[in-house]
Amino acid sequence: EVAPGMGNPRRLDHPMSNHDAAMTRLSQWWRRNVRGGHAMAQGAWRHGWRGDPYNHRRVLSVFVWTLGPLALTLALWFVISWWAILALGLYDLLTLRIAWNARRKPWNTLDTLVWAAFIVLGKWPEMLGVLRFHWHRLTGAGPKIIEHKSADTSA
Repeated sequence: EVAPGMGNPRRLDHPMSNHDAAMTRLSQWWRRNVRGGHAMAQGAWRHGWRGDPYNHRRVLSVFVWTLGPLALTLALWFVISWWAILALGLYDLLTLRIAWNARRKPWNTLDTLVWAAFIVLGKWPEMLGVLRFHWHRLTGAGPKIIEHKSADTSA
């Protein structure tokens, strides 16, 4: 048990570092997510199926939630025409599920929904990163470093 006023015994009572992504453009966010997809694919590949399944689930999630609703929409298009667009509502359902699971965060409802929407949208650049990793792996081409900001550290 922790004595009153001592705080969390596993954390210091003052910040030791400051994380500042300083992303001000959508293109920076996109590149960061491509890099994240590349990293999760690399981790999944490196550790194989016997290792921690965390990255495998994330890679699978990227493909399920990018290609799944899109394939369903295209398949339904030939059967029930414009009603197939409703299949794209799966993205809305995923956004709402993510927002619901984040309800304990100290954000208002709009901020939570925007955050969740960007999590869902981020699956597309993550998929590109996964594909890029496997392309480099299969062709023997070395990956280029993906930076979301310039290397200028004078700021």
